[in-house]
Amino acid sequence: MSGLRRFWPLFLVGLVLLGAVSIGLTLRQAYPTAGADPTVRAVIDSTSARPREQEPGPSTVEFTPDASAHPDAPAIKNLLTGYFEAINNRNFDQWRAHVTAKVSQETQRTVWLADYATTKDGSILVRRVINSPGGTLRIMLTFTSTQDPAKSPADARSDCNRWRATYQLAMEGRTLRIDKGSPLSTIVSVC
Repeated sequence: MSGLRRFWPLFLVGLVLLGAVSIGLTLRQAYPTAGADPTVRAVIDSTSARPREQEPGPSTVEFTPDASAHPDAPAIKNLLTGYFEAINNRNFDQWRAHVTAKVSQETQRTVWLADYATTKDGSILVRRVINSPGGTLRIMLTFTSTQDPAKSPADARSDCNRWRATYQLAMEGRTLRIDKGSPLSTIVSVC
């Protein structure tokens, strides 16, 4: 009996280590490492304040380490790159190719072109990717926009705004698209 008491602490340590290794291997399978896809660059933060003349910052879509580890990160990067390029280039048809059919049908070309006539988006950082029911995804992202102050939100009139948003993503066929979200999922502030 005294022999068992002497090895009991070692047994407990071994059990804890075995459990930790098991959990780590399970999480690694479910959530691959950030280095799995070299096209998705992981950064700590790209939205820190920069001189006003450098706003809105680069239009490159970046990811936090957590978000870059999501298996759909490459598809999300491609989707957001095309979406923000379309806005920055005032290309309505390109924009339509990155949103769901429902969003596209609800948006008139003339209204869209007027709304984005002076907009330039940058400092785009995907902070989280969340699996949602029904095979959809939600992404939490931040970005900066510059625009004519008259085109900015009424509660944050400025030529430069910082956005914190949650976008709903959905599959249409075999393509990931941006779906209609809730206006309550967006927070905007003046740069």
